[in-house]
Amino acid sequence: MMRKLSVFRRLTMLLSELEKYCLNQRKIRFEHNIPLSGIKVRRLVHYMLLSVLRLRQLITGISIIVLNDKRKKTARPVIYACTHIGWNDVEVAYCALRDPSGLLLGDPRELYRSIDGLMLRMNGVICIDSASKEDRFIGRETCVKLLRQGGNLLIFPEGAWNISKNQIVMKLFTGAAEMAIRTRAEIVPVVIEQYGKRYVVNIGSNIDCFKYDISQKQILTDQIRDAMCTLKWEIIEKYAVDNRSNITQDYWDGFLSNIETQMGDAYSLEDIEVTRYHTRAEIEQRDAFLYFDKLVPCRENAFLLRTN
Repeated sequence: MMRKLSVFRRLTMLLSELEKYCLNQRKIRFEHNIPLSGIKVRRLVHYMLLSVLRLRQLITGISIIVLNDKRKKTARPVIYACTHIGWNDVEVAYCALRDPSGLLLGDPRELYRSIDGLMLRMNGVICIDSASKEDRFIGRETCVKLLRQGGNLLIFPEGAWNISKNQIVMKLFTGAAEMAIRTRAEIVPVVIEQYGKRYVVNIGSNIDCFKYDISQKQILTDQIRDAMCTLKWEIIEKYAVDNRSNITQDYWDGFLSNIETQMGDAYSLEDIEVTRYHTRAEIEQRDAFLYFDKLVPCRENAFLLRTN
């Protein structure tokens, strides 16, 4: 097994090297079938961290409103399937749910050596490099192991922050549904909407996955997304009613600018586009026009460039 690096080495090495090191550590742990430990202890730590998060919210002026909480107590593990809206969505979700849960986190990068990253490791976090098929598989299997050991899981099945112009909830990856079917966990849909420093959270009812088998994971995924869309509409109807005349011409540019400010140097709009879920139809449509990049306009192919 690879020797663990010292704290000093982790803090001073190049970020790209640290990413490779952490990815390799996850692979080694998986190949050696090292069991998850400290789940009960992490539950206690979770409540301590909630107090820290609450203090940080008081300092920063962030407020959280829980519109509805339709959860029912269950003896089975729970997968909280939450919408991805911005930099604070993990913190907001934890404070609204208050239920100890491990986090599936894609592309952690800067969190490997930050205070927020340390807090997540204390709470319980499963990191994945979304660009690595092998690491995605290891992450999914680690989540399954957590659920089978009785732990809960917080997951963002959209895969990226929602910057769509017309989808209140983007298409979802099927991972949450597959894990629920395999472990007999229940799924609780959760949506978050942000209005400046005010966050509104809507928590839905438990979705029982017993009637599904693995071949039906897309059907279950569609049900989860439908539930999330309904929850989001409930927030919009109560908090986002406005006149069209009040929406400025530069609203969209301002929205994207705010997203880029939150991301800083850690991510980009291109990263969001790459990591979100793409349907087969989208991919096929994009591939159908790849020839445009190599097209040399001439009289013979002019018909391809016509707009009407």
